[in-house]
Order: sequence, then C-alpha cells, then structure tokens
Amino acid sequence: GVEKNVVTQQDGVAEGFFEQYNISDDGSIVAQFSNGKNAIVGKLALYNFINEQGLVAMGDNIFAATANSGDASFIMKDGQVINTAKFKGGFLEQSNVDLSAELSNLIVTQKAFDASSKSITTSDQMIQKAINMKR
Repeated sequence: GVEKNVVTQQDGVAEGFFEQYNISDDGSIVAQFSNGKNAIVGKLALYNFINEQGLVAMGDNIFAATANSGDASFIMKDGQVINTAKFKGGFLEQSNVDLSAELSNLIVTQKAFDASSKSITTSDQMIQKAINMKR
C-alpha cells in the first residue's frame, strides 16, 4: 500500500525571502535572506593569463583570449585552486581612461566651443550694426 503518514521536521527557522547579496573577499556570492540566514549561492572565478597585454578588447570591459595572451588558467597547488587575489565588493575600480588622450579631446572641444561662441558674438554685432544703419 501507499504510505499515508507523512513525517515533517521543522528546523525552527522562519521562511526567508531573498533581500540582497554580497561578494566576500574569496569571491563567494553570499545571498542574504529576510530570516537572517545567509547562503553561499555561487563563487566568482579568476583566470590568469601568461600575457595579459595579449588579450583583445571586445568592448564594454570584456576581453578575449588570443594566441598572444595564452590560454586562461587557474593557479593550482595539490589539485586545489589557489586564489591569488581578493575581491572587494562595493568598491569602484580605478579608471582605465587614457588621461592624456581625454585631456587632448577636452582642449579640442574647448577650442571648438570658443570658435562657436565668437561666431555667435560676431553675428550679434553684425545684426546690431544693420539695425543701427537703418535708423
């Protein structure tokens, strides 16, 4: 026959709903729930490349391996992955903007603005002179 008795156990913890997640220093993704419980739901992976400068930029901060960069690999010791970096959740990474190029662009933009401003001023002066000539 079919078992009609159902046995359940309660662990004393109320039902919890997902509230937020954090990333720990070792790359673990920790979900926090409304009942105060935390659970590791994943782990970020870090790859090493023999030549990081050989990676090709795909856009939007995405890079791809090339023959020049070598294959992606983990550092292993006795079959265990050794995490050589720490993750810092909630931090903003340093800018990777080429400062000299952006300052050059700023100067060009300022010069263009100055030229436009002067042309508008000259146009206003010409219109004013035309109005004065009619009087």
